[in-house]
Amino acid sequence: MGKRKKVFIAGGIVLLIVLLMGFGRVAARGPCRGFHPGFHHKDVSEFILWRLDKGVEGLNLSEPQKGKYEEMKGKLEERFKEPQG
Repeated sequence: MGKRKKVFIAGGIVLLIVLLMGFGRVAARGPCRGFHPGFHHKDVSEFILWRLDKGVEGLNLSEPQKGKYEEMKGKLEERFKEPQG
């Protein structure tokens, strides 16, 4: 058996071992280790509304546009308050 063939076989075995160890780790601990599960809906909704307000400040909207924006923002707030399921 040639040296090249031995290196190829040894590399294949090492790769197989690494893959099996990786799959074992994911199966044992789960893929999201270190992150707590769940979606922080309230925090994200507040952040989105804050970003909207911040973006609208620089637009110099007219009164009718401000009214439409407040209407849209109100609908969005209601949508965020709806239970997810």
